[in-house]
This record gives sequence, C-alpha cells and structure tokens, in this order.
Amino acid sequence: ERDIRQSVGMGIFSTTKKSIIRDMIPRAMRLAEMMRGRGMEVIEVYPYASKRALFGDGLPKSKTSAGIRFVARRLKPLVSGLESAPDNLDDDLIDAIVAAYTARLYIQNNCDRFGIPEEGLIYTPKFVGARG
Repeated sequence: ERDIRQSVGMGIFSTTKKSIIRDMIPRAMRLAEMMRGRGMEVIEVYPYASKRALFGDGLPKSKTSAGIRFVARRLKPLVSGLESAPDNLDDDLIDAIVAAYTARLYIQNNCDRFGIPEEGLIYTPKFVGARG
C-alpha cells in the first residue's frame, strides 16, 4: 500500500490493526494458502487502485450509485458478457469484476506490481506514466 502511494501518488486506504477489514485478513490468508495447496496461483488485488489505473483520477465514491454506474459503464467494453448487465450493479460485485479483470491482465503480463516480494505484492493494471 505504501509503495502504491509513493509510486503513483495515490491517496489510498491503508490496512492497519484497527482497520475495518482486519478480521477478513486471516480468512483471506487461509483461502490463499488453501488455493496454493491445490496448485493455484494467487495474487493480491486492490480494486480501488485497479480502478484508478484503469479509469484515472476523479472516480466518484464507489459506494454511491453514481460511482457504481461510472465504473460499470467503463467496464462493459473491457469485460466480455457485461454488455447487457445493468448499470446499477452492487459495489461488491463491481470490485469482484475489477479484481477478475486485473487477474486477466496479470496473466497477459499487463500489470504493475507494488510492494516487497517477501511481504507480498499487490497487482494493478498498468498505470499510465507510472513505473511497473
């Protein structure tokens, strides 16, 4: 998270021991380990950073209907099968689609990576003008 902030100058939500997602972290780590144990490759994605990489600055707040419509409309040309989806998708579903799209770009070697390998890397679509 610090690397993303420093590399692309993006103000982002930092995970701390007091974070609202603190209880999700051990569960995510268990799921990742289980998937790795089954031979799957696991990457970490930060949906907000991916949205910024894809759609630039000035994103409307993600939990608002305007923010959801903004991202949904911009995802439709990128993600096959979304053409007929409504613009009022749930914010969690939008984040899941952004994460899946980021994973697709990762497979295509079209992502930036941030962090320290020993501590874990976060992948985003390539930021225009940023290091990768």
